[in-house]
Amino acid sequence: MRPKKISDQDILQMVRDCMISEGGSVSTQYIADQLGVSQATLFKRFGSKSKLLQSAILLPSKTSKAKEMLDILQQGPTEEPVRIQLQRLCMRMLRFFDDVLPCFASLHAAGLRFEGTLPENAPPILARQYLTTWVETLQQQGRIRTHAHPESIALTIIGAMQHRPLRIHLIRDNHMTQTDEEYVSSIVEVLWHGLSDSTKQTEPKEKP
Repeated sequence: MRPKKISDQDILQMVRDCMISEGGSVSTQYIADQLGVSQATLFKRFGSKSKLLQSAILLPSKTSKAKEMLDILQQGPTEEPVRIQLQRLCMRMLRFFDDVLPCFASLHAAGLRFEGTLPENAPPILARQYLTTWVETLQQQGRIRTHAHPESIALTIIGAMQHRPLRIHLIRDNHMTQTDEEYVSSIVEVLWHGLSDSTKQTEPKEKP
């Protein structure tokens, strides 16, 4: 009986697990042993250790935090109050960064860098594009101000949601006083003051 061929998805999921448990300096031999394959198989599929780890970090999974974030962005704004949508969206983004940044931290600690530029379908690239379109749609609908470029607003939101996990996983700042939910609520409060049209009725907040 021929052994079952292991898929790229299975390999990359194991690589992610190994990076989180062992760090970015984990050897390809260790990964291969966990998978029951040879190092040659890994290099044949992905070319180099750096590309293998990069592919694992950007793993497209049907159940990943990346998919949860991208799905809500791709569907565009709904009829719900913008403030409530923004609260939910920011929470999804925070969870995505909390999931992926430990892998980036492991890669950084091992002295490894991504080779070349990220592919166009990488979650960080798609998130920026989808969020920019999301903001632009709201501006066209007259539901938020048009005083700033939509991409600038998108990058501001991404930066705010990225910074807290970055401090936790890369800088090891574990002395912040807010919960994730409190942090997101505070950031949305600040963002909304800049995005909302003060001449219109105040939108309701989402309950914690």
